[in-house]
Amino acid sequence: MSRIRFVTTSGEETAQLASRLGAVLEPGDLILLSGEMGAGKTVFAQGLCVPLGVKEPVNSPTFNLVHVYAGRLTVHHLDLYRLRGDAELADLGWDEIVGSRGITLVEWPECAAMSMSQPHLAVLLTVGSDDSRTIELRSAAPAWVRRWDALRDCGVATEEMDAISGD
Repeated sequence: MSRIRFVTTSGEETAQLASRLGAVLEPGDLILLSGEMGAGKTVFAQGLCVPLGVKEPVNSPTFNLVHVYAGRLTVHHLDLYRLRGDAELADLGWDEIVGSRGITLVEWPECAAMSMSQPHLAVLLTVGSDDSRTIELRSAAPAWVRRWDALRDCGVATEEMDAISGD
């Protein structure tokens, strides 16, 4: 497992970092967004969708569970907070969504274990005492790690980059 960690000091910086990531997304990518309420998951999703050409407002799909946005690549934005397990995720059409040639962006992936079984990029957002955000990207897939180069000069402080063994 490899990881890279960034610290942002505003919603604009968080969206800027996500936008740089969105620019290097490829068909079939799965991104899992984790963090407490108010950590910036939706702000991250909004920034991620900008370079994908999404024109409509990107909102948290908390009540609808899934929003689909048209752009350079179709974005399936899921919020699993209210789900009660993998059976409900299957009912949403998980296999079809992840099997599509679009991007799958999942908020609260910890609410459904099956979402962790596919190759993915995990994004963990943590709020600091000074209202900053620590954004850690983790993946075991070499393809993701290669794409992190696009994020290094994005104007956001890189706190640390390393490889984690045993994860």
